Amino acid sequence: MATMHRSVLIVLLLISACTSAVIPKEKVRQLNREFEGRTYIAIVDIKPEFSDSSDAKTEIIFHKNDRLRLVAENGEEWIRVKAHIVSDRPEQAIGRAIVFILRDDLKKDADPLSEVRARLDKLVSVKR
Repeated sequence: MATMHRSVLIVLLLISACTSAVIPKEKVRQLNREFEGRTYIAIVDIKPEFSDSSDAKTEIIFHKNDRLRLVAENGEEWIRVKAHIVSDRPEQAIGRAIVFILRDDLKKDADPLSEVRARLDKLVSVKR
């Protein structure tokens, strides 16, 4: 019985060692340092990029000219950038995903960080 548990543990460790985050944690920290303290302006009305809601095509989560703060988050299979209105207190802000990329959606040799920036460039600009 103990041998079986060890075998299962070894298999799980091997599987987890083979997967890695879409973007390494250090690069996500770097991206968040870029976002920190900056205000971004929505350059278009922003709709949910990833939603099961039937209203997703018509729902506007941020309006053009809204002032936003951004934060990047990642998991093993995804990377997302969430935004919240500047006037919201950060500790109480409910961010909404404005960029959501699944590992399977990336081209094999694509740089995920470049893809995130390219998508953000279509939605927001840094307030000058």
